[in-house]
Amino acid sequence: IQSMLQCIVNGTRKDQHAQCQVHAGGISFSLQSRSRTTQVTGTMDKNCFTEFECYDDGGTFCINICTLLDCLSIFGPQQAGTNSTVVTMSFDKNLCQLILNLDEDGVFTRCDIQAIENDGDEEVGARFAQFSDEFRQKPSPCKCIVKSEQLKEALNELRDLNNATRLSVLLSPQAPHFQISAQGSLGFLDIEFPRSSDLFELFECTETMKTEYDYDSFVQGMRALTVSEESYFRINEGGLLCIQHHVETHGGGRCFIDFIMLPNIADCETGPVDLAAP
Repeated sequence: IQSMLQCIVNGTRKDQHAQCQVHAGGISFSLQSRSRTTQVTGTMDKNCFTEFECYDDGGTFCINICTLLDCLSIFGPQQAGTNSTVVTMSFDKNLCQLILNLDEDGVFTRCDIQAIENDGDEEVGARFAQFSDEFRQKPSPCKCIVKSEQLKEALNELRDLNNATRLSVLLSPQAPHFQISAQGSLGFLDIEFPRSSDLFELFECTETMKTEYDYDSFVQGMRALTVSEESYFRINEGGLLCIQHHVETHGGGRCFIDFIMLPNIADCETGPVDLAAP
């Protein structure tokens, strides 16, 4: 859970509050950017946990995600294959507190994190549901599933692009089939992947879509490439980009990190593009 939360937190701001939903099928954390242009949701089904119990149909509350991460790392940063901390989480509805009990090699600690319960708060619930609802309202003519490790290696070049603010994503049935472009203060970068590349597990595209997004937001959405096995890209007809990262977990549980981003519609045209046009 610590690795998942580290992928969805946005930078180092300490005032980031995520909506947490607990239900019979598992638990999810949703976080929106201050500008309300991006939303990321991390979901873990109940099989990701050694034990999982949900009473009274669960609940929904908001919690400071940075505080939660600080508590989870109280015994030090998590390292793959070496972490021996056992975490028990419970939510006290009467006190509206998320209670963590951590045990590492017989050393115990307890953290009580004050939450904000928003069951019945239709405005908060609607705000977090808005992104996924808007994405589903329009069809997605372009979609592909890629191997996360290979995409991560290719996108490492973006780190060398200084002062980039915008980035465009192109998906097309014609070459270049998948292209990511960005411009910095000292140059321009195009990363292209032909559909015959080993990168793709699936490539379906019925028309050419080229859309521009905020550079920093896109880079944030790619952070989960470090822990995911596959990543599912979709662009709907309104230009909304949805990236779903599939994270393998021990015990056969299903963990997904979904990132939805609005296009920079004020600065570019979204929708079908004719690559043959002059």
